[in-house]
Parts: sequence; C-alpha cells; structure tokens
Amino acid sequence: MLKIRITEQFALDVKTQKALGQDLDRIKPIIEGLTHQRKLPLYCCDNPIPGTWGRWNCKIGFDWWLLYKCDAMAGTITLERTGSVKDLFE
Repeated sequence: MLKIRITEQFALDVKTQKALGQDLDRIKPIIEGLTHQRKLPLYCCDNPIPGTWGRWNCKIGFDWWLLYKCDAMAGTITLERTGSVKDLFE
C-alpha cells in the first residue's frame, strides 16, 4: 500500500470543489484504488501527463480531474491538484 501525500494546493482545490457542489465521495474510491495500486475503472481515463515525469491524470467526473504523482520506489502517491480542465491547465 502506498502512503498518501497531499500538497497544500490539493487541499485548497478540494475546498473549492466542495464549495462548487462536487460530491467528494466520488474521489475517495479513486484515491483508495491508487494507494492499493489497483486498476482504476475505465471511466477514469488514467493516463500519464506528457512531458511531466511521473505525473498522471485521472477523471473523477464530468470535467473533474485528479493530478497525482506516483513514486513506487518511495512508496508514496502525491495528490497534487484536482479540478476542471480550465482550473488545472489554463
């Protein structure tokens, strides 16, 4: 099982998503799957982000994404950002 690390920005993003009315219960099973290194459901579209070493994105819901970094050697998964495409990439 991987240990979870959370960035300050991720914590702020979660508060923002909660204020926007997102169902935070949707992100919990995805994080649990990542920490236990399970294959995520197909709807998550779990993919590496080109050009960002070791960073991945996965879809939580309609225009709601999770950006994370997995370091299996260190036994950690770092939750970096969550939000819409506009929030994360513009």
